[in-house]
Amino acid sequence: MARPMTKLEIQENLAAEQRVTLAYMRGTAREMLAGAFAFDRRAARIVAYAGEPLLAQMRLAWWRDNLSKPVSGRPAGDPVLDALNRHWPDREEALQQLLGGWEQMLGEGPLSDKAARQFAKGRAAVFIAAALAAGCEGCMAEVEQAARRWALADAAAHSANQEERAMLIALGMERGLGPARLPGALRGLAVLDALASRSLKRGGTPLMDGRGAAICALRVGLLGR
Repeated sequence: MARPMTKLEIQENLAAEQRVTLAYMRGTAREMLAGAFAFDRRAARIVAYAGEPLLAQMRLAWWRDNLSKPVSGRPAGDPVLDALNRHWPDREEALQQLLGGWEQMLGEGPLSDKAARQFAKGRAAVFIAAALAAGCEGCMAEVEQAARRWALADAAAHSANQEERAMLIALGMERGLGPARLPGALRGLAVLDALASRSLKRGGTPLMDGRGAAICALRVGLLGR
């Protein structure tokens, strides 16, 4: 039986592939990624729905400023910030990198190769931090590769510009599409990586598109490959 969504997941309306990822994560890494995914969605909305880049910069700056403060000095009441306060103390640098990644999306399109690489690196930072917290120091290269591939596949699936989409797909595939070899504690990331690879092979389709996506997630979730 699938794990029920938490209140935070419902409030932030996580993507289906993010919820599937969390269903196969356990312990510290799951709690950290639940907050990080909600934060990622919040940053994505700021970038996507801001009519003026300056307004988006101001809203992202609010997050940057508050994550620079001690937990005791941050405002209470925002469910995402409260979750980050609980599960990300002393690891805020990764959250700042995620913000920096989304800031790359504020320029006029199409996205440049350099900006796309920075975007993927920023979103991957939270997975690296969660893996370290889970004691998986020996697989950082695999974690970074899987998270980077997801970030680029996700961006490609949401891009309406054909040139930009092709560039994102090429970047996602430039290191190959071999399955990530990850420990059981990071099984959810292995699932996300498999979905990202499938998306890239299909030309940037949504990660959970078609019945095959659910079968792919179930197979990797149960077998790890």
